Amino acid sequence: MRRSYSTLPALLLLAAACSSPLTRAAKLGRTEEILALLPSERGHCGEALNEAAANDHEETLKALLDGGCGVNSKDSDGYTALMAAAARGYDGCVRLLLERKADVDLRSWNDKTAVMLARRARHEDTVKLLESLDGLPLPPAVKTAAPGRAAEPAPSRDIPAPPAPERRAHESLR
Repeated sequence: MRRSYSTLPALLLLAAACSSPLTRAAKLGRTEEILALLPSERGHCGEALNEAAANDHEETLKALLDGGCGVNSKDSDGYTALMAAAARGYDGCVRLLLERKADVDLRSWNDKTAVMLARRARHEDTVKLLESLDGLPLPPAVKTAAPGRAAEPAPSRDIPAPPAPERRAHESLR
């Protein structure tokens, strides 16, 4: 008689063994544990932020950010907490991360952005939130150029556009 053993329990044990205590605490929303573990577990900030965001633990996410984890830290797959929250439609976490200056344009290792992940999961409110900053639509990726001229890159979100020059009538035309 031939026995068939499933490899799933072994894989689950391996995954649990690879996870850090900080990441497990973030996944479960244990903010008090986060505060105790953070000084010795700084190398796992990306995974911990993603777990907190992916499980809609805003207070835990805030504790991680206040404790020094970078808002744009990536996990081993190149995903940020903003991507994790956007993919699940957790607008509270998305707002918190945007307030902390999370970069909407970062891409994962497989070339996905937070907007792409939210759109793919059909979280339209999250897409609208990500595509606006202070109620203003984001600039397009590239401005179109006249034929024969090079296209200009879009202005950065951090630098406001220069004010339009004032139009004054020439003194002699008055």
